[in-house]
Amino acid sequence: MSCGHAVTPESLTGWCRSLLDQGQYKFKCPALKEGTLQRCDAEWSYQEVRRLADLTTEEMEHFEESMARLSAKEHCDYRSCPGCKTYTERKDLNNLNVRCTICTKDKEKPFEFCWQCMKPWKGPAPRADGCSNEGC
Repeated sequence: MSCGHAVTPESLTGWCRSLLDQGQYKFKCPALKEGTLQRCDAEWSYQEVRRLADLTTEEMEHFEESMARLSAKEHCDYRSCPGCKTYTERKDLNNLNVRCTICTKDKEKPFEFCWQCMKPWKGPAPRADGCSNEGC
């Protein structure tokens, strides 16, 4: 590996898969620094992992989908649409009224929900303080 530690392709694949399963999308070396009890923790790029782990097409797809999902979860403010469960991101951070493009297309009419209570939108929009649903 780029940090100088040796690893077999099978071990590398297993280690990286376990990191993804734990919700981590950055691949860090688990080896101990020579003469210490401290982990190396050098970050390996996905390109390096992909090349040296000898990933199958299915493994590459799993790794890439998992990395994208975990990275988006950390860096983006998105939620699952209450209508279709697809991930949606607000365009206007000052407006709790969100339109789902998937539901709108499928239902052939606008589908809007409240970012705060996650229920179908009620009342006037745009609003930053809540919709007219009870408890919102």
